[in-house]
Amino acid sequence: MGASIDQTGPDTYRVRWSQVEDGRRRPRQTTVRGTRTEAEAYRAVVVHDLRTKGYHDPAEHRARYAPPANLTDGLLAWLAWAETDGTALPGEDPEKGGLAPSTAYRYRGRLLLLVEAIYEAEGLPETEPLPVTVLGRPLFNKLKPILARRGATVPNQSLDLLWQAWEWLGGDPKSWPQVPAQPREKRGFVPPGRSYGPTEAPTLAHADATLRHLKGRRLHSDAVVVAVVMRYTGLRVGQVQAINREDINLETGSLVVRTGKSRREKAEKRIIPLSRHLLAEPLFRAAVERTKPGERVFRGRGSGVISAAWGEASEAGEVPAYTWAPPNRARQRPAHAFRAALMAHLKDQRVASDVIGLLVGHAHGNQGGDNGGSAERLRATHYGRGLADEARAAVDALLPVDWIGPVTPSGVVPFPAREGAG
Repeated sequence: MGASIDQTGPDTYRVRWSQVEDGRRRPRQTTVRGTRTEAEAYRAVVVHDLRTKGYHDPAEHRARYAPPANLTDGLLAWLAWAETDGTALPGEDPEKGGLAPSTAYRYRGRLLLLVEAIYEAEGLPETEPLPVTVLGRPLFNKLKPILARRGATVPNQSLDLLWQAWEWLGGDPKSWPQVPAQPREKRGFVPPGRSYGPTEAPTLAHADATLRHLKGRRLHSDAVVVAVVMRYTGLRVGQVQAINREDINLETGSLVVRTGKSRREKAEKRIIPLSRHLLAEPLFRAAVERTKPGERVFRGRGSGVISAAWGEASEAGEVPAYTWAPPNRARQRPAHAFRAALMAHLKDQRVASDVIGLLVGHAHGNQGGDNGGSAERLRATHYGRGLADEARAAVDALLPVDWIGPVTPSGVVPFPAREGAG
């Protein structure tokens, strides 16, 4: 393997070589401006690359001498890639593909917080660009205490993202020059994450108690109807808020779910049956009937209001707090508690796992530890015989929301118990 030099001008030299590409040997050349000595040095680089790698890329060589890329730009470019073409990121399912909008929004906030911490760690003014050359173990070590001040789980989450972005940037030296080589193991760079134990799901009775407290907040009727739909369908709050008028068919009692957390779930755009009791809810009917085609049916956000309602139900002794705010979890999940209550109820009623998967949008055979059988997975994949009928039967068997709650009998006078009475 070798390369030749031809002088083509007073200070220009052409370096030529050949290399195997797509199974064929092809001629390649590049022009070097400078002295003969500089051209000879470049030829030596070509020969070295051919012997060690089997090819030489002039753009890759020039990247070694280009100014270091801006780390802030690199992090944002990595996130843009992750939103569309990314495969698996920390805590994500490898089959999902790109990030869900809500996850991308959360990651963007973490990256901006991370950039602020890097400026602090490096002692650089925020008016100057961050060079990618700061990447390395010293930076990770300096970031850990800075990020820890912002929360117990922040160092693990943020540094894990920085590690993933570092790997992506290093794989494209043409676009992001002078990225330091990344070690093979991230041990010591990223603190270990928390290990979460099992939690207990709330019941539909707990969900109903929360709905009663939520309905008592007169100024938040939109949040009430969103929560009611979540209670009957198990959909996420963002999925309920994305429902358009044409997605609901009152005649057939069905809903087209067009949004989801994963790319696979979005692609399915499944049709789910709506419970007969949900269709009879006055709040639900009013919201649907007042909405024009092309408009969103449920406009209320209300995540904070929903959380407060779960808290009020817990203070009243109607809902155990650990069902919606597990002590071994970093974050409370009050909106997700409606989904968990429905799934747990359906499992208690021995509804097939592929039917639950159709209703709530989980991966087939992934219903809280029940992997199901091959027949169920086949039926779920092809939406085969009986699946729609069983889904309809399951939602119609749901009890209506208990808007009244426990009633104390009237005319009963309580007497304190006497000591020693037997």
